[in-house]
Formats: sequence, structure tokens, C-alpha cells
Amino acid sequence: MADRIFAGPWVGEFGWELFGWQGYLRALAQAERCESFIVCGRPGHEGLYSDFATQYIPYEVKGVKTDCWMCKDWKDDGKYRRYIQAGSTHVRPGHIHGHRKFRPGLKQKFIMFGKPDPRRHFDVLYHARSTTKFGTGYRNWPASKWAKLFKQFKGKAIAAIGSRSGAICIPGTTDLRGMPLGELFDYLASGFVLLGPSSGPMHLGSLCGIPHVAWSDGRKWTYRNKDRYEKIWNPHKTPVIFIEHPQWNPAVEAVLSAAERVARN
Repeated sequence: MADRIFAGPWVGEFGWELFGWQGYLRALAQAERCESFIVCGRPGHEGLYSDFATQYIPYEVKGVKTDCWMCKDWKDDGKYRRYIQAGSTHVRPGHIHGHRKFRPGLKQKFIMFGKPDPRRHFDVLYHARSTTKFGTGYRNWPASKWAKLFKQFKGKAIAAIGSRSGAICIPGTTDLRGMPLGELFDYLASGFVLLGPSSGPMHLGSLCGIPHVAWSDGRKWTYRNKDRYEKIWNPHKTPVIFIEHPQWNPAVEAVLSAAERVARN
């Protein structure tokens, strides 16, 4: 049994934080029941851990080339170490994904984030991915297509989510980018539908119960993105329609049709 645990810092991809880190830490906290469970990660992400962490340490990651649980252009500056209490067990992301788990066989525990609130309702939320890391700019759906799509949603309340550095806001829509996750949860839980190419914020939709439409190509690594959205990374069985397109560039009509089918009535 551990009396104190320090977990982090998390420096990797957001989607992997959602489905390869926070759920494991929750299970670990419940299993250990220690007096101190400190989590260290990106500013604004504390909402993912507020149900079990005794303290959250915001940590600015000096790097953008995130890959799974890693950040390939990040150098460990050690500044977070001053928060590690004497006698603490230090749990790192690599301990989990490097097959050196602190508690072997421990299964992740997921909760539903956010509560529906009519004051935070939007008919359509979207993540207009805008990043070129690792040469992935081709995954960004063109702004012209977002604008064309939103012309079909006349009279609807539409809002952008994501980070200010990794997503754009289409003119004429509400900008919710950069919002702390603890606040964003309620907006997602209150919305009708979430749209966007495969990304961490799109995976968050499944943990907030908002029906969503996501897309990517159909390539298979360990498994296809379609499998992640529909089963592997969808523990609450949130409604989703996944579109496979070889260039990550589905037609506006395809996205519109999927949105109309999956959206809450």
C-alpha cells in the first residue's frame, strides 16, 4: 500500500490522457486509498482528476510533438519534482505503457463528465483541428468546408472547442476554445452534437455523453480509429457515427447527413 502517490507529469496526447491515464489513476486511487494523491499535468486539465486527486499541479509542457503518452520535443526540466513529497511513490505514464505498472492488472475506471445545463446549451459544437505536427496538416478539415456546413444550420447555436493553438474558430460561431476542461464538460454534456476530425477533444465527447460525428482515414495500426470511437474508447456507449475517408476530407453533405442522424432529437 502507498501512503502518498505523485502521478505525472502527463506530457502526451490528449486522447491518450483520456483513455490511457486518467482512468488508470482513478482506479489506482480507489485501490490504494492513500492520504495524498497528487496529479501533475497541463493547466486546465484538473477537471479530469477532481473526483479523486487531493491536489493538481499545473505543468506547462515545453513541446508540441505529442505522440501517445510521450512528447518527443519535450525535455524534462524537473521543476515538478519539488511537489513530490518525501516517501511518495512516483507513477509516470511510462510505468503504465512500458509494462511496469505499479499495480499490474488494474483496470481503468471511467466516469461521465459534465451535467446538462440549459444555460450552456449549443446545438452544434465542433473541433476544427488546425495543427501540422508530424506533417499531419492534411487531417485539418478546410475552413471553407466548415463555413459551408454551418450555412446549413441557420438559426442554430454553434460553438468551437479545443485549444487556441490547435484549433480555429469559424467566423459567426461562439468561441469556447481554451476553456478549462472542468467548465467545458457541462457545455459538451448540454449540446446536441459534436463534429470534427479525429482528435483528443472528439474523444472527450464520448466521456461527456454528447452524440458525435468524427472522421479519419481507415488505416489500421493496432486497430482502426473507427474501432476506438465505437467501442475501445467509448466506455459509456455514447452515440457516434464515424466516417472513413482516405484523405480525412469527407464531403460536407456526408458530415451534414451524419450529424442529422446522430444528433439528439
